[in-house]
Amino acid sequence: MKLVRLTPENKTLYLEQILDLEREVTYPYGAHFFKIDHGEDYFAFFERLGTLYYYVLVDKDRVAGVVATVLRTLPSHMGLKKIWYYGDLKIHPDYRGRHLPIKMAYQIYLRHFLTCWNGFGISMNPASGGNRIKKLSQRFKWVPVRADTQINLFSLDHVAMQKAQPLLEQHRGAVRFLSLEGIKDLILTHDQSRIPVLHAQFGYLGETNGHEREPQEGHIHMFCAVSTDPLVAELEQMQLVPSSTITLLNHGKKLKNWDWILTSDL
Repeated sequence: MKLVRLTPENKTLYLEQILDLEREVTYPYGAHFFKIDHGEDYFAFFERLGTLYYYVLVDKDRVAGVVATVLRTLPSHMGLKKIWYYGDLKIHPDYRGRHLPIKMAYQIYLRHFLTCWNGFGISMNPASGGNRIKKLSQRFKWVPVRADTQINLFSLDHVAMQKAQPLLEQHRGAVRFLSLEGIKDLILTHDQSRIPVLHAQFGYLGETNGHEREPQEGHIHMFCAVSTDPLVAELEQMQLVPSSTITLLNHGKKLKNWDWILTSDL
């Protein structure tokens, strides 16, 4: 197998298989499941975050796995200028169980560490049992990966978000709400309907211009916070609890906080 970086010249060779792989992956949503649809331009979601390096793991003419790596620029007060974000990791069902994410990660790290040696990614925690990606990360011997940060994901309806917004603004500053419709949609598998999602925007990385200032009826409003953040405890006192949890994996410099992470970027 070989790891190939997508370019304008070779993108068409692999795009259809990348789309097929996306259609196969489902995620839990209450009693239902959803799929992700990246719209007409699959890579637009990632390109809006920074410089995209998209890789496919190829077995002859088959795509065995994919991963997006994005070099992001951070405000200087955060303690570092650049950081890699790793996302969209998928392994074809026929190739699972071979520790391919580890093999891909080693090759990508060797290609990228001279540009920037800091990086992070996330992995959704299952409803029960351990996080598989967290366990795999322990196999990194010469690239120490931290997997001790838990992030709480909040998915609130209109009324709940109205309650939460003053508290969120107290901790994060002014909040706006961003729709990623047509860029990254969540599609319910049982009826193919789109979940209407708005992502809270705040801080130096939030897209705060020209977006909704107030929670919207008929929408789910998403934001996240590290589990030890006082914001989480105060939300729980208001009976507002996370819909799911995420393990954050990080290598390089250990940041003091991750309160700049937005659900619109994950």
